Amino acid sequence: MTTVIGIPMILIAVLIFVLLFTVISKTLQQRPLLGGNADVVLSVCVAALCVISVFRVTPVPTAPSSQGPVAATAKQDAAEEKSDRPLIEFILLPYAALLLTLPLVWLLKFFTGRKEDGAPSSHFQSDKDRKALERRSCQIRQLTDRTQT
Repeated sequence: MTTVIGIPMILIAVLIFVLLFTVISKTLQQRPLLGGNADVVLSVCVAALCVISVFRVTPVPTAPSSQGPVAATAKQDAAEEKSDRPLIEFILLPYAALLLTLPLVWLLKFFTGRKEDGAPSSHFQSDKDRKALERRSCQIRQLTDRTQT
């Protein structure tokens, strides 16, 4: 069974890689683990593993089996490759989960997060912050009243 990897799939893989690389490198810059070029290398490796995991863990369209001797050789190669495939998929599974989780986190941040200037991005979040601030100030007033008496 030969996989059909065309230009659209390659473009999608490159787009996913670029998005993941930017997010991972920005995260590593905020929390420096190794510093400098090591963060870039780690970002490239994790992004590449995420892209590879998408094409290994998820089903990929296959070419029809009526393509003659090339398809027969590909079937033999696929049968030989099946023996170590579960181990590779098990190793790549966390990277596929990371890739699927990032868009959900972006959506969550979009609806409930804060903007860059520190202002709340939604009205609900600002009400929640104001109520928490009022509770905190009330508790501080009670504590100062107790200490003064």
